[in-house]
Amino acid sequence: MRIGILGGRLQGIEAAYLCRKAGYESVLIDKDAHAPALTLANENYILDVAKEVSYVKKILKRVDAVLPANENKKALARSEKLCRELNIPFMQDNAAFWITSDKLKAENFLLDLNIPTPKPWPDCGFPVIVKPSSKSGSEGIFRADTASQLQKALKRIREVDERIIIQEF
Repeated sequence: MRIGILGGRLQGIEAAYLCRKAGYESVLIDKDAHAPALTLANENYILDVAKEVSYVKKILKRVDAVLPANENKKALARSEKLCRELNIPFMQDNAAFWITSDKLKAENFLLDLNIPTPKPWPDCGFPVIVKPSSKSGSEGIFRADTASQLQKALKRIREVDERIIIQEF
């Protein structure tokens, strides 16, 4: 079994490692020549999935399934479309990804299903977690134990995302 892995950072490292452990061959594509997972894969290619479509398509024709290991929405949409065209399984539900990649959408989704979520500010006291809605992998998350720390966290997060979540810790 040959698995195409799209992305060579943390998720790509895990995917390439698990492919090797399961006895599968891995073919990794990443646009960064220094992506750490490149050396773990059986084959690797330095390509931008969203831009170099004809090259990516040639590579994907030689795999049995594609596992996206990135969070680039343009690359995910493009690779899912390519997999449909090539009739190759795309091992991700992009509809679920679009919800979970946006923390505000995800929280509203959970609340609509009556699934409890942490109390929002100001309905909770300190400490709180302050996080941008659009980042992942704990990027841009701050703990605030005081109003002053909260203001500092808000200022830093607003540099990357205007949509901010503040919840009980």
